[in-house]
Amino acid sequence: MRGVVAPTDQGWYEFLLGRPELGEVNFWRPGGSGFAALSPGEPFFFKLKSPHHAIGGFGLFARFARLPMWRAWDVFGQANGTRDEWALMRRLERLSGDTRPAGGMNRVIGCVAITEPVFFAPDEWVDPPADWKPQTQSLRVYDLQRGEGLRVWRDCLERAAAQRAALDWTLEALDRERTGRPQLILPRLG
Repeated sequence: MRGVVAPTDQGWYEFLLGRPELGEVNFWRPGGSGFAALSPGEPFFFKLKSPHHAIGGFGLFARFARLPMWRAWDVFGQANGTRDEWALMRRLERLSGDTRPAGGMNRVIGCVAITEPVFFAPDEWVDPPADWKPQTQSLRVYDLQRGEGLRVWRDCLERAAAQRAALDWTLEALDRERTGRPQLILPRLG
């Protein structure tokens, strides 16, 4: 199984941390470029940018779409990580470094839909992969069955399971990690 660790805007994280009722969030990408790193159901980790250098949460990749900003707001609303569409447009301009009105609300962004998001309070943050380079500007794919990918996956599952409102899928995944894969066994007779 694979997982993606992606640099995450602090404002996006803080806004969504306070909204645990959201069952899906939009991890939007300013450039509108495609996303083919994961299959639906694979984990997506939110790596907070400097100076925090920590995993602030995770969820499951659902789907990707390129949408004009106005449509992304109609579909996701505050699950975009802002209070309104104008704040979304300002954050997009700030993060892309482009303050020109490049299409305004018609500007196309990449929408990475993440379901069942879990956000950690600062005292629950998970250490990022040891091989994460501070200059990394885009996402990085990890194998979650070995090495740093496995460590991040397990740490995130344990933090999620410790939350009072832990989601069933995190508990099931943690149980699988602890007990191994189910298998059929033929009993010995006699």
